[in-house]
Amino acid sequence: MKQELHASFRRLTRNFPELMERIRRDTFPQGYPRAKIPEKGVYAFREGAVTWYVGRSDTIPRRFGQHTHLGSPQNQASFAYLLARDEAEAAGMQVRGLTRKALAEKADFTPYFDRAKARVGRMTRHAVEVRDPTEQALFEIYAALALRSKYSDFGNH
Repeated sequence: MKQELHASFRRLTRNFPELMERIRRDTFPQGYPRAKIPEKGVYAFREGAVTWYVGRSDTIPRRFGQHTHLGSPQNQASFAYLLARDEAEAAGMQVRGLTRKALAEKADFTPYFDRAKARVGRMTRHAVEVRDPTEQALFEIYAALALRSKYSDFGNH
């Protein structure tokens, strides 16, 4: 017997095609009025046709700033941290086996992290409003898969 999707799941996902259209289309450049950026929902960082990161937040305008502010620590600029970690590793720095905090505290990692935050700041920022927290969580995963996000990670910590 074929199992159908649960009605509540169908209800939560019925708007995903429209939300995908909007997250692809709606951009919010650096300096865009914060009041016009969706507050709660799902956001993405893109360079050209490549989606690097999809996240979700109840404070998207603030979250955009946390990802790019030079003073943001690794737990706030998480996407920039991942870019910096990979760049540092490619340059020969020992990064595997170190905690995020330990790597972020290494003086020779700082230039990589600062460059990554600047790079994220130059990326195209996309966002779509999704107020319901369950729909938001499901759409984040859906959008990350559909956009083939390179750095979205749903592993447990």
